[in-house]
Amino acid sequence: DKECWLKTKNGGYVKDVSFGRGVIDVKKCFKILRSAKYDGVFSLELVQPAVNNPAAMELSKSLFK
Repeated sequence: DKECWLKTKNGGYVKDVSFGRGVIDVKKCFKILRSAKYDGVFSLELVQPAVNNPAAMELSKSLFK
């Protein structure tokens, strides 16, 4: 099922994952924002917003208290 996979320049394939389940340490990113007393906005870029947006929003809210 290559439909959801992206081909890299080197010929490999990668697949997008839900927010918080990839290689980026999301909890650490939010911890840094909190410790810096960040009070602005941020944007989440989601591959399948209709599917991933509710879960991503809940995770974001829980981590940015």
